[in-house]
Parts: sequence; C-alpha cells; structure tokens
Amino acid sequence: MKVIIIGCDRLGAELAKRLSDHGHDIAVIDKNQSSFVKLHKDFRGRVHEGDALNQEVLLRAGIEEANVLLALTESDSTNYVLGLAAREIFHVPQVIVRNFDPACQVVCEHMGLQAISSAIWGAEQLEEMLSRT
Repeated sequence: MKVIIIGCDRLGAELAKRLSDHGHDIAVIDKNQSSFVKLHKDFRGRVHEGDALNQEVLLRAGIEEANVLLALTESDSTNYVLGLAAREIFHVPQVIVRNFDPACQVVCEHMGLQAISSAIWGAEQLEEMLSRT
C-alpha cells in the first residue's frame, strides 16, 4: 500500500514507523525538516520537506499513485483542504483527516471526510472506563 502522511509530529511519526514495519511504501511530508527527527531510526520510507498545500510537494511525494492519504497536521482547516484535494483532484481511494476541535467534526461529516479526533476518542474511552467503576 502506498501511503502519504502529512504531518510528522508524534502521531505521524509513530504511524509512519508502524506502517513501514508492515512493509508499506510510506512518504512523510512536513514543513519543517527538524520534524523528521521524530521518525524512528528503523523507518524505511521517504521524507519530503515542504508545504503540502503546494501541489509540487504532493506530486513529489507520489500522490498520483497513493492508495491512502492521512492529513495529520495541527490545523483542522489545512487537514480538510488536503483531504478534499486528495479525494476530489487526485482521486486517492482512502483519505483520513485529523480533527482537533470536536465542534468542527460536523464540518468533516458534511464534507464526507473520514476523520479521527483524539479529543472525541479520548473522551469516549475515559467515559467508558468511568462507567465500569
């Protein structure tokens, strides 16, 4: 599977390592070269420094052949734009975006984007844990 991960923070770096360990072809994009130090020493993918909102950066990372695009930046709006572009312009089969603000989750739903929200997921998990006591 050819995967593009946009955003190399702790989540992006951990996911890149896990997918790389499973033999997937991984490209990681981040604006800051210094972010790539978070990648595990055994990471076997490619890194691309640059703004993923720039089409040339996406093309260099291989978006035209990608099976999956994961927009995991720290900006909800950037993630939504990248998700829509990947799906509508580049026809990436699976697109998942990161969502920080639970109030904006409805925006993802209206756009038809799959989203992961650590705030919502974390709250659900904590609520479940508390209900068991």
